[in-house]
Amino acid sequence: YGDDTVIRRHYDSMEEYMCYIERKNGLNGANAWYADWLSYEQTDKLYVSICYYYNNAVIMQRFSEILSKANRAEYYKDLSEKILAHYFEKYVLNNEITETSQTAYLLPLYFDMLDDKVRENAIKNLEKKIVNNGYKLSTGFLGTGVLCQTLAKVGLNDLAYSLLLQEDDPSWLYSVNQ
Repeated sequence: YGDDTVIRRHYDSMEEYMCYIERKNGLNGANAWYADWLSYEQTDKLYVSICYYYNNAVIMQRFSEILSKANRAEYYKDLSEKILAHYFEKYVLNNEITETSQTAYLLPLYFDMLDDKVRENAIKNLEKKIVNNGYKLSTGFLGTGVLCQTLAKVGLNDLAYSLLLQEDDPSWLYSVNQ
């Protein structure tokens, strides 16, 4: 909102966190224990970690720019590019993401990690996964949190509404009806 007070106040601790992750796990991110917790379909924990680490680097680049820290912005731009290259090397083959859960398609779409062909394939595969699952989600906490936003972002608004209005388990309205 034009006020950088919060960013300025917490920037050093955010940098410490990013440095800690880099020292501890390199390009693999924080390597969270739970990943997409309580999902109906597993997503590799390292995959989730790398996606979030990429997003953290992008955010830190933006924060560095806001605070006019050009050298740090360049550092985080370079770091995000390295993380993205690592992601593609580890999880993309022949323009397809090798992890195939709904969350595995959602995260890189939500974080804008994919080039055109991989993005196009991820959107098609995500749509197919949801349709083949009876228009139900199979995500855990992380995937569910970005599900409808991502579907809307990639032009699948009708699919988002189909998921939202679903009453069979697993779905939002199933829980409401119970």
